[in-house]
Amino acid sequence: MSSFGRPRRRLPQPCLPWDSETVESSKSHRHNIFSKRGTTPSAGPAFQALGGSMSSSGGGVLKDVGHPGLNEALKSHNSVTFKLVKTVSDFSETLAQLYEQHAEALQVLVSNYRKRNSELRKERPACQSNLFAAWETLLQEIEADSQATIDVAGTLSRQVARPLLERSFYRKVQSRKVFTHRESFDTIISKTEEKLSKCRIEYKQCYIAHRQSPSQQTLTQYIDSHNAYVQQLHATNAMLEAYHCETLPQLMQELEEIYGDLCNIVTDAVLQGAEAIATKAAEQAKRYDGLAVQCKNVSPALDLGYFVRTLPVPANVQRIPRKAFAPPQPANAQPTNEPGAEDLSDYGMDPMVPVFKDELVVDKGATIQVRPSLEALRRESQELEIQIKQLQDSVDALVRTQIRGIEGQLYNKANEIQEDISMKKFDVRAKQIHLAAVRAQPHMCTHTVPAQCTVQEWCASRAKFRGSFLRPRRKAHAANNTTHTSPRGLRMRVLGPFVRSCQP
Repeated sequence: MSSFGRPRRRLPQPCLPWDSETVESSKSHRHNIFSKRGTTPSAGPAFQALGGSMSSSGGGVLKDVGHPGLNEALKSHNSVTFKLVKTVSDFSETLAQLYEQHAEALQVLVSNYRKRNSELRKERPACQSNLFAAWETLLQEIEADSQATIDVAGTLSRQVARPLLERSFYRKVQSRKVFTHRESFDTIISKTEEKLSKCRIEYKQCYIAHRQSPSQQTLTQYIDSHNAYVQQLHATNAMLEAYHCETLPQLMQELEEIYGDLCNIVTDAVLQGAEAIATKAAEQAKRYDGLAVQCKNVSPALDLGYFVRTLPVPANVQRIPRKAFAPPQPANAQPTNEPGAEDLSDYGMDPMVPVFKDELVVDKGATIQVRPSLEALRRESQELEIQIKQLQDSVDALVRTQIRGIEGQLYNKANEIQEDISMKKFDVRAKQIHLAAVRAQPHMCTHTVPAQCTVQEWCASRAKFRGSFLRPRRKAHAANNTTHTSPRGLRMRVLGPFVRSCQP
């Protein structure tokens, strides 16, 4: 029971896009948030032991290119890199076969791959790339060297061509999952913003209804819609902050790790072929040693730096989008989802309608219960933390198993485990965003404000307090003569807390 004798209902919760049992009712204005979720989509890749970290905020070369407008450029760059891996693998296998033939066939081979390389150059970004430079240098050395032996052919086939695709296949799966999961996260954020817009419209409608025909029912609906909107606003902002500060930088970090690993795979493969040729053919040693040095000096970060400098990075790419508190519009204003000058033209001018801020309202017309809501949020936060820890432990175990498989050249097993790792990591990040939304709400319950009381209510309560407390205390003072407190001081002690509670 509240201090005004009215039962309180539970604090409404903001609805998130992945809720499976969200209920919306225009009569009760109840918004059930964070109900039990259904099965979430499969997760984003990249594992911690190979350079990533689930808690990392991303501090690599790609940290500033998470803007949605640059997603297609990142996809294109990633696709071209994998095409390069396939091209180098095909080239090495074909080279091994042609080494068994006459030197004239090598010239035909180089000519054909120069055409493919020119097409690949058209597809890739117009920037300097040490990785592409190493590949082109290899073409030049092969063109200059028309002599080959069967040992060199065997080396290229066994140590370059086949391992190149086998070692890079799981990275291809991982990169595809990164872009798929980014689209899923963008959809989640978009649905959350749509829910915020609906709460905003309902907030405005309740405000207009209460202003046109004030009553206790319309006031209750107005306050409930305000509370639902404020909660959804804070939840949305928390999700946006978690996504742009944690999830998106982690995805960018994974792309950087994928490119770095591909660079290592390709350069290692080319390096092995170059060293084999240099060892076998003394007259070619200097040329191929130079190619080996070039491969060793390939820097993934430097290549990505060249690529990033060619992108039109927006000026506000590091800003975290936040939703501002928007009071209801006047009745004659155009509908909008964002606060503007027309929203504030006469808000607060009507003395019959209370003015609210970006905080919960505790009033006799409200239906919130602070203590049960805080307990529910605390329990939900603890459950999410436990689930995140369990999922993270599962991810770490899978990563260790995958690394052992890669070290043992069990690439098929590593490819199978990558799917499970991706799903687990998506679940972890989704729950982290969920946890951020939950943690953003308790402080609103602990910093609630009462609505402004009317003069009549204050006077009636003042008379009630005077009749109930002052007169009996004065009689006791006159009879016992045990206190020297003046009536004015006693009145201030009794009415002080109540007056302060009525102040806005």
